Amino acid sequence: MKPLFLLALLLTLPTLATTQCYTGHRDAGKKLLTDKKYDEAIVRFEAAKKCLTDKPAGGDKEMDGLIAEAKKRKNSSPSQNKSNAKLKPAKDKAKKKTDGQVGESAFRSEQEETKRMQDEAAEQEQARKAQQESAKKKDSTFGKRDSTGTGQGNTDKPGDQGIPTNPFPRGSGTGAGNGSGVGESIGDGLSGRRVVGRPKMVDNTQNTGCVAVRVCVAADGSVTTANYTLAGSTTNNPDLRSKAESWARQFRFAPSNVEEQCGTLTFNFMVK
Repeated sequence: MKPLFLLALLLTLPTLATTQCYTGHRDAGKKLLTDKKYDEAIVRFEAAKKCLTDKPAGGDKEMDGLIAEAKKRKNSSPSQNKSNAKLKPAKDKAKKKTDGQVGESAFRSEQEETKRMQDEAAEQEQARKAQQESAKKKDSTFGKRDSTGTGQGNTDKPGDQGIPTNPFPRGSGTGAGNGSGVGESIGDGLSGRRVVGRPKMVDNTQNTGCVAVRVCVAADGSVTTANYTLAGSTTNNPDLRSKAESWARQFRFAPSNVEEQCGTLTFNFMVK
């Protein structure tokens, strides 16, 4: 008889333990809530929601209400407010740091814009001086406009009359030939930059036209970029474009204090 009683008691123990799942967690959570241990109380209420044996029909709703109440008390407790007060200076400091970074970035952008405008002004000034120098050289070579002068001859007019007889011996001969040539011109921001080295430009094709290449030159005089541009070009022949871009990269200019100057190299392909 005694063994049968013990067996029956052992079989009923799990039932007794499981029937206290919901109420046990709920009551323990309420006590923790009273003791202001809000996080532990929330853990208990969450555990009560997972009970399956003794949870009533409105158990989840009841636990949700208790969890909300625990969170509300936790957020309004003096310790939580003190923690938030400690965090506020750190947030203010982070905001000031961010504002400082934004201001520094704006200042840097303003400096870059000022430098760009100064560089453009320097390029324009160099171009103006180059034009003046070119005009002076032209005047010294061909004479100023509306100027007067004297020369050899009896025509009572300025200039040489000419030599009436050929001072060189007569000769004769025949010949024939054909070929092509390439000439280049420099413009825009590079018109005042002196060329100190250029490649050997040979074109054996019969293609003609002008190919404009936009180039940028570093302070040491080397060409950093060279790209075909439609503006100023009269042809888009791929062979001529390829040659023009390749030759442009091989140009060498005189050193300058300007970090980078950009302009146009125009190659004129001609058939002689």
